[in-house]
Amino acid sequence: MQKIIDKLGLCRKLDLPGNPVQDAFLLSPARFKIFRAARRVGKSFTAAKDVLSDILLPNTRGWIIGPSYELADKEFRYIHDFLIRCNKILKFPLPEKIRANPKAGDLYIKTEWGSEVVGKTADKPQALVGEELDWIILSEAASHSGETWGRYLRPTLVSRAGRAIFPTTPDISGKWLYDIELEIGGVLSNKEWAIFHCAAWDCPHYPEEEIESIRNSTSEDYFMEQIGGEWTFYVGRVFKAFSPQIHVIEPFSIPAGWPIWEGVDYGVRDATAVIFITRSPGGTFYIFDRPTVIHCVNILEKELRKPNARVSDHHALGKQLALDWSKNGVATVNNPIGRKDRRDKLMASLEIRNGNNIPWHIKEQQKGTIEGSKYPSIYIFKGKCPNLVKELMYLKWKETIRQEGTYGDTIGADHAIDATEYVVSYISKTGQNFHRDKSVYALRGCSTLTGY
Repeated sequence: MQKIIDKLGLCRKLDLPGNPVQDAFLLSPARFKIFRAARRVGKSFTAAKDVLSDILLPNTRGWIIGPSYELADKEFRYIHDFLIRCNKILKFPLPEKIRANPKAGDLYIKTEWGSEVVGKTADKPQALVGEELDWIILSEAASHSGETWGRYLRPTLVSRAGRAIFPTTPDISGKWLYDIELEIGGVLSNKEWAIFHCAAWDCPHYPEEEIESIRNSTSEDYFMEQIGGEWTFYVGRVFKAFSPQIHVIEPFSIPAGWPIWEGVDYGVRDATAVIFITRSPGGTFYIFDRPTVIHCVNILEKELRKPNARVSDHHALGKQLALDWSKNGVATVNNPIGRKDRRDKLMASLEIRNGNNIPWHIKEQQKGTIEGSKYPSIYIFKGKCPNLVKELMYLKWKETIRQEGTYGDTIGADHAIDATEYVVSYISKTGQNFHRDKSVYALRGCSTLTGY
């Protein structure tokens, strides 16, 4: 039996509907594909269409793994229907074995040409070892644990160079999947992984009045997660305005005339966080290098050229560390603003607002008049600052008697955030002419003995 490469052609012959996002998903040659989308936009249907060409090959074996057998049954029923269509339209033999009883935990199809489809659940992950597979559908992937995928399922694909599909609506338990999305732009190969996103309003069959009804009757976080298909994770996020789809952009070469600043958040127990930031003539910030750096020599090696200033916090232990770093050639100036004000300024920079300043990279890409758009005033280079992106996504207010916590009352790492805030607040406070040549500041007014 010949391998079927034209998946779209196969779907058309079987009269299976689609849309541009689903079609792009089928056409992708990536080995591992994430389909993150709103509820009821056809994630399971698309995943089943994608593996059909594998099932029509002889002697293949694939699993559908759901958080429960009932959820695994969604893709299973679609595949069952597709095989019946193949019999009626393409004259393929009907499956020789079909067991479709999710309540009894029995989902199984065996074809005449030797291919198998098995529905499973991840409630006992030890039962997922020992097989070699051609494909996997991890149904509602965000509801699984990262260990289920990394420890138990990924090894089953090794011997047959199998592939995996992750259809899901975002959920807080899917942080591991979100981490994979961040890494796709960095250490993971884009040839192996691909991400597809579909909000309800991008899906032709979704009624607009239903979208608006849900928008008006639910919280913003719920709406964007369940209807927008976005990673929001929790109510109570500190940086609600931050969205990787908006604020994380493709890197570009920084023009030679632009200034560079470094934000430093010293650490003893945790790694010191260092953020490298530049600013366009129009006032847009760009964060362009990896934040976690430990040794002074690493910072000096990473500097593109002499920075306008390095900014850190010189209070408490920071005073001694600032002195130590200065002695090793990495002098810093003191962050001039308290936490509340500097956090406010970073929040404001992330917000999308009307304004006359079109970001430099947008102008370069579009090369023309751009009207009627809103933009933030800070961006992050894709794949360069994964820790900062994670912190902006995950930092949460502690639950208190107030709706949101106080500015020092948060849950989660914020070292890279602090380093970023130092630079943004420093430039705001000092009113620096950000295209003036300025030497690195030396540390002043500290005792050489104590650092205070």
